[in-house]
Amino acid sequence: MKKFLSYLLLIALLIPLFGASTAYADTVSFNTASAWTVTEGVNMPTQLNVNPGGGWFFNFPVTAAPCYTTSPGCGAVGYVMTPYSNRINSTASLSMTLSTPATGTVTFNHKLQADNTCNTPTATVRFLMQQPNDDYQDVNGRWWSNPVSYQLQPNASGVTITVPLTPDKWSNVNGQFGNLNSTTLARFNEILNYPGKIGLSFGGGCFFGHGVNISGGTAKFVVTNFAITNFTPSPLPHYYPTAFQNSATLTSFLGAKSWTTVYGTKLVANPSCTASGGGTDTVLCGTSVKVNGQIRPISYASAGQINFLSADQSGLLPVEVISTAGNGGAISAQFASETMSLYSQNGTVAAQHWNTPGLSAGTAIDQTNKARTNYYTILYASGLGSYSTLGNKPLVKINGNNILPASYIDYIGYSNGLYQINLSGLGSVGIESSGTYSIKLCTLYTCGNILQLPVSVGL
Repeated sequence: MKKFLSYLLLIALLIPLFGASTAYADTVSFNTASAWTVTEGVNMPTQLNVNPGGGWFFNFPVTAAPCYTTSPGCGAVGYVMTPYSNRINSTASLSMTLSTPATGTVTFNHKLQADNTCNTPTATVRFLMQQPNDDYQDVNGRWWSNPVSYQLQPNASGVTITVPLTPDKWSNVNGQFGNLNSTTLARFNEILNYPGKIGLSFGGGCFFGHGVNISGGTAKFVVTNFAITNFTPSPLPHYYPTAFQNSATLTSFLGAKSWTTVYGTKLVANPSCTASGGGTDTVLCGTSVKVNGQIRPISYASAGQINFLSADQSGLLPVEVISTAGNGGAISAQFASETMSLYSQNGTVAAQHWNTPGLSAGTAIDQTNKARTNYYTILYASGLGSYSTLGNKPLVKINGNNILPASYIDYIGYSNGLYQINLSGLGSVGIESSGTYSIKLCTLYTCGNILQLPVSVGL
């Protein structure tokens, strides 16, 4: 059977799922209530409220003081955060304007516990930055503004606090300042380059973030402006820490000779430029990609996303995105020799008809035009590695562990980053009724992703 590869299908497989560009300004504001959540708190609603005069607010939890961590019904607000993942330059500052309207005779209390022994009874709020994958075990996963904070008091109005984003004004979980030594400086710079969330932390005593509540009345925490000021990010391409995904499976398991997606900011110099190619272009929107020092084909480019064809080699390889503004530098990514990754299209496996009566060759297999057990099915995959010839075929498992006999794989080809696998005899794996069946590619030792294949019996 001769090879058949649909150019249109190739293009469809390589279009992005993401890729919106990001605009930059001297000031970036965070005043939309829906973007903020309480990420650490007890007896607190998760979502914040829209402030009628602009910005957002929440109500402090009310309890009788003193309130210990083990006390029943001891409510407190700890962290209030909003996502932010663009690079922040060290000349910028975080700024906030707040008010605390109250009724009654309000006292602000910080939540107590046995080891909170510092003789500082006041409750405070301060700025907080958190890395995107912080597991609460890494002492450098969170950074607090220090000593800059605000001592909470009832009926404050229009108070503005500002802290520069310099390492001497921020400390980590262990109270170590960003300029203490080379390790803390590197980790502080890392959170500026790869932030995950920014926001506020409420605490007191020895702890900056173990929670605040009130007694004696009611009080709100109202923010009318929260912003990064003097914000001038680098024009060079910048990658997220978890920058790479397999374009077929959208997982971090990358394959050699396969389409790969990198996410970041400023990946193209013109933020409004987006471009798709046919899989052989090496420059789109003025941007190119090098893997292990070699220019690679790219199929899509935007400010936030590039799809590129990985190198033939496996292993830990340097990847560089180079825009017209310059080189974003090398970041290492691990590429496996075999990933057995099936491409997905509209929720099912990317597959085509070949010789089905009444359907043109290349017709996509879907719920309307299902694969036929008596005719050829063409699959598209990446990462076959050594299992890429008729002499060493991958295992095709359908509906669990039912293995299609190797004799029913009669063609395996590779073009522009895609493997094409021609199958016949789907009925040989026990498919006796029309329906949707799971399908995956495997070696003798491991399997790739699982997708769905609509199948019609007979005809």
